[in-house]
Amino acid sequence: MLIGLLILALTGGSAGTLALTEWLDGGAQYAKQEIADPVLRRDVLATIERMKDRRKDLHEMEEKAAKSIDKLAGSRQSRAADFQSALTGYRAETDALQEQLLDLRFQLKAQVTREQWAAAHGQFK
Repeated sequence: MLIGLLILALTGGSAGTLALTEWLDGGAQYAKQEIADPVLRRDVLATIERMKDRRKDLHEMEEKAAKSIDKLAGSRQSRAADFQSALTGYRAETDALQEQLLDLRFQLKAQVTREQWAAAHGQFK
């Protein structure tokens, strides 16, 4: 498994998404406590939940890819093309999910004020 994780890290695994999502739990807590308008609060929390779902999807995909790559690494029969195929599929899927995360981030940003945005992001620090 270590080999698979190392390969994912070296080939651009989804760890770069962390900056987009590490604040979500604190941001949700902020929205629950500080956004008075119930409709806006519901919409903001729904967007945050969709972001959390995409983050979970990325994590699951990364684990699946790491297992696949680890299995290839353990086989003497594996060729470079076998790894390329596995990595190409992984990259395509993570690119799509990361794009969705980014779209949701901008959707959320449009839902709140500048001050709310700054306060929600400050919750995780």
